[in-house]
Amino acid sequence: IVFSHVKLTPAKLPVVTIALPIKILGENRKLLVADLNIHALWVLIDGFTTGDMGIAALVSDEGRLIAHRDKGRVLTTVDETLFSQADNIPEEGVIEYRKVPGEGEYQVVYKPVEGIDWTVLILQPMKEARMPMRIALIEDIILMALGVGLAVYGGRKLALSVSRPLKHFVTSARRIGEGDLDSRVPVETDDEIGKLAVDFNEMVARLKERDSDLRLSQENLRNTLREKELLLKELHHRVKNNLQIVSSLLSLRQQTVENRPEISEILIESKQRINAMAQVHEQLYSSEDFARVKLRDYVSGLVWNLLYFLGGRRRKITFNYNVEEIDLPIDIAVTYGLILNELLTSSIEHVLPRGEEGEIEVIIKKEDEKNIVLICRDNRKEEPDKAGYTDRESFSLFIIDSLVDQLKGRQEYKRDGGFECRIIFPIPKERRI
Repeated sequence: IVFSHVKLTPAKLPVVTIALPIKILGENRKLLVADLNIHALWVLIDGFTTGDMGIAALVSDEGRLIAHRDKGRVLTTVDETLFSQADNIPEEGVIEYRKVPGEGEYQVVYKPVEGIDWTVLILQPMKEARMPMRIALIEDIILMALGVGLAVYGGRKLALSVSRPLKHFVTSARRIGEGDLDSRVPVETDDEIGKLAVDFNEMVARLKERDSDLRLSQENLRNTLREKELLLKELHHRVKNNLQIVSSLLSLRQQTVENRPEISEILIESKQRINAMAQVHEQLYSSEDFARVKLRDYVSGLVWNLLYFLGGRRRKITFNYNVEEIDLPIDIAVTYGLILNELLTSSIEHVLPRGEEGEIEVIIKKEDEKNIVLICRDNRKEEPDKAGYTDRESFSLFIIDSLVDQLKGRQEYKRDGGFECRIIFPIPKERRI
């Protein structure tokens, strides 16, 4: 079969002349020639659409348009830019990208027509051809944005699901630290954080229960302590009263022997010693601490009590004392008071004659972290040897030596323009100041 070129009839219809040889007795005897109306191809090409701007065309082997949407371009030559490789198109067709001068870039699909040297061309502008890609890209971007948004939202929600309970934990822990044991963490979920909140609340409940038990125990201890304080206070009060009764009995007895000076002096000295012990219990009775005595207050009271008992003799005596703020246990304070009583009595009663002016000085201070030193000096005119003391003076020194030994201390006596006694005693480790 031989196809002619496409031509138009006077009615502007496309026809193709077909020549077909006819064989008679095995030989080509005749030739059948006919005009084939290919208007149906025009209708087919007109009905073919690809996108909004794509077109289809049928091109002959000479590069002439056989069918086109624009009928005015039928039988015109196709731009060689689009059809320069038409002879090399494989049967399965090919897609190429061509740039048409003055019209832009196109995506061109070439598909040969089987049995005839015609080619179907499908042209679509690259702008429209790439539109699905752009739409897909936009869709991908939108999906990505949605994904990022969902991720951010999920992350924020997850962060809130963690940070909000943690905030509750921090707030509750701060309130509990401030003493509010009724504070609880709200349980909002059934996950690990919710279980942690339940355990936390149970722990706080146990803590509150233990705190209540502890407060009850403390209250019981305070009540017991108050009872013991009252008992100790009453004990010191009764001891003081009993010592005052003994002192009063000695005073009564002393009045019966006023005509016997030696016995009267002995009774007075005994009464002063008892008063020195009673003063310790009196101070403890008036103090909040029933186990320790403030040495400065005790020495001050002891001195003025001694001067009071000595009557008018104190008027010409200058008394100076420098006592540091030292607290002593009650047993050591009583012993210290007895030592001071003997030293001061010796200075006032036995050394400074009646009517003479005298000066007495008492110093008590910490020598170091382990020892306390007591210094008592006066300006007595003369000091006999210890062996030459009177019985009362020797007994007083004997008491001092015995009490110093009881404190595990050491004493020194010296005479240099008067009399000085220096006593150093250690403080037990559990009683150090």
